[in-house]
Amino acid sequence: MCVFKVQAPKVSHTFGAFLWLSAQYYIRAYFVFLYKAHNMAAAATIDKELNKHTGLLNAEQKRSLLDFIKAILPGDRNNVTTLEQYNKELGEAEAEIERGEYHTHEQAKEFLKERKSVRK
Repeated sequence: MCVFKVQAPKVSHTFGAFLWLSAQYYIRAYFVFLYKAHNMAAAATIDKELNKHTGLLNAEQKRSLLDFIKAILPGDRNNVTTLEQYNKELGEAEAEIERGEYHTHEQAKEFLKERKSVRK
Protein backbone atom coordinates (compact mmCIF):
# COMPACT_ATOMS: atom_id res chain seq x y z
CA MET A 1 0.00 0.00 0.00
CA CYS A 2 1.27 3.50 -0.75
CA VAL A 3 2.15 5.77 2.13
CA PHE A 4 2.03 9.50 1.62
CA LYS A 5 3.69 11.87 4.01
CA VAL A 6 2.75 15.47 3.40
CA GLN A 7 3.76 18.47 5.46
CA ALA A 8 0.64 20.04 6.95
CA PRO A 9 0.23 23.74 6.22
CA LYS A 10 0.60 26.02 9.21
CA VAL A 11 -2.94 27.09 9.88
CA SER A 12 -3.87 28.85 13.06
CA HIS A 13 -7.55 28.64 12.39
CA THR A 14 -9.33 25.56 13.80
CA PHE A 15 -11.53 25.19 10.74
CA GLY A 16 -8.49 25.21 8.46
CA ALA A 17 -6.93 22.41 10.50
CA PHE A 18 -10.19 20.49 10.29
CA LEU A 19 -10.21 20.86 6.49
CA TRP A 20 -6.61 19.66 6.28
CA LEU A 21 -7.37 16.55 8.36
CA SER A 22 -10.53 15.88 6.35
CA ALA A 23 -8.58 16.12 3.10
CA GLN A 24 -6.00 13.66 4.43
CA TYR A 25 -8.74 11.25 5.44
CA TYR A 26 -10.43 11.38 2.03
CA ILE A 27 -7.15 11.02 0.16
CA ARG A 28 -6.28 7.93 2.20
CA ALA A 29 -9.80 6.54 1.76
CA TYR A 30 -9.52 7.06 -2.00
CA PHE A 31 -6.23 5.16 -2.22
CA VAL A 32 -7.61 2.34 -0.07
CA PHE A 33 -10.57 2.17 -2.45
CA LEU A 34 -8.24 1.97 -5.46
CA TYR A 35 -6.15 -0.73 -3.79
CA LYS A 36 -9.23 -2.84 -2.99
CA ALA A 37 -10.70 -2.34 -6.47
CA HIS A 38 -7.44 -3.50 -8.04
CA ASN A 39 -7.38 -6.61 -5.84
CA MET A 40 -11.01 -7.41 -6.66
CA ALA A 41 -10.28 -7.14 -10.39
CA ALA A 42 -7.26 -9.41 -9.98
CA ALA A 43 -9.37 -11.93 -8.04
CA ALA A 44 -12.02 -11.91 -10.80
CA THR A 45 -9.30 -12.62 -13.37
CA ILE A 46 -7.98 -15.47 -11.24
CA ASP A 47 -11.50 -16.89 -10.85
CA LYS A 48 -11.96 -16.86 -14.63
CA GLU A 49 -8.61 -18.57 -15.11
CA LEU A 50 -9.44 -21.24 -12.51
CA ASN A 51 -12.84 -21.91 -14.10
CA LYS A 52 -11.25 -22.25 -17.53
CA HIS A 53 -8.66 -24.77 -16.35
CA THR A 54 -10.81 -26.82 -13.96
CA GLY A 55 -13.17 -27.51 -16.84
CA LEU A 56 -10.36 -29.43 -18.53
CA LEU A 57 -9.75 -31.78 -15.58
CA ASN A 58 -11.11 -35.30 -15.29
CA ALA A 59 -12.94 -36.45 -12.13
CA GLU A 60 -9.82 -37.87 -10.47
CA GLN A 61 -7.86 -34.66 -11.09
CA LYS A 62 -10.74 -32.56 -9.74
CA ARG A 63 -10.87 -34.67 -6.56
CA SER A 64 -7.11 -34.28 -6.12
CA LEU A 65 -7.34 -30.51 -6.63
CA LEU A 66 -10.23 -30.26 -4.17
CA ASP A 67 -8.28 -32.23 -1.56
CA PHE A 68 -5.30 -29.92 -2.06
CA ILE A 69 -7.44 -26.80 -1.68
CA LYS A 70 -9.03 -28.16 1.50
CA ALA A 71 -5.58 -28.95 2.90
CA ILE A 72 -4.26 -25.40 2.45
CA LEU A 73 -7.36 -23.55 3.66
CA PRO A 74 -6.99 -22.10 7.14
CA GLY A 75 -9.41 -23.18 9.82
CA ASP A 76 -10.01 -26.68 8.49
CA ARG A 77 -11.09 -28.32 11.75
CA ASN A 78 -11.09 -31.84 10.27
CA ASN A 79 -7.37 -31.66 9.57
CA VAL A 80 -6.10 -30.28 12.89
CA THR A 81 -3.19 -32.06 14.54
CA THR A 82 -3.04 -31.53 18.27
CA LEU A 83 0.25 -31.38 20.11
CA GLU A 84 -0.57 -34.70 21.76
CA GLN A 85 -1.29 -36.33 18.37
CA TYR A 86 1.92 -34.86 16.92
CA ASN A 87 4.00 -36.17 19.83
CA LYS A 88 2.35 -39.60 19.56
CA GLU A 89 3.13 -39.83 15.83
CA LEU A 90 6.67 -38.62 16.44
CA GLY A 91 7.17 -41.29 19.12
CA GLU A 92 5.83 -43.99 16.77
CA ALA A 93 8.20 -42.85 14.02
CA GLU A 94 11.19 -42.88 16.39
CA ALA A 95 10.25 -46.41 17.53
CA GLU A 96 10.16 -47.57 13.88
CA ILE A 97 13.64 -46.14 13.33
CA GLU A 98 14.95 -47.89 16.44
CA ARG A 99 13.51 -51.21 15.16
CA GLY A 100 15.34 -50.63 11.85
CA GLU A 101 12.13 -50.03 9.88
CA TYR A 102 13.41 -47.30 7.62
CA HIS A 103 14.92 -46.77 4.17
CA THR A 104 18.20 -45.04 3.44
CA HIS A 105 18.50 -42.26 0.94
CA GLU A 106 20.29 -44.61 -1.47
CA GLN A 107 17.45 -47.15 -1.18
CA ALA A 108 14.89 -44.44 -1.94
CA LYS A 109 16.85 -43.30 -5.00
CA GLU A 110 17.09 -46.88 -6.26
CA PHE A 111 13.36 -47.42 -5.70
CA LEU A 112 12.51 -44.29 -7.69
CA LYS A 113 14.92 -45.26 -10.47
CA GLU A 114 13.24 -48.69 -10.77
CA ARG A 115 9.79 -47.17 -10.70
CA LYS A 116 10.74 -44.67 -13.39
CA SER A 117 12.05 -47.45 -15.66
CA VAL A 118 8.80 -49.47 -15.20
CA ARG A 119 6.70 -46.47 -16.34
CA LYS A 120 8.56 -46.16 -19.66
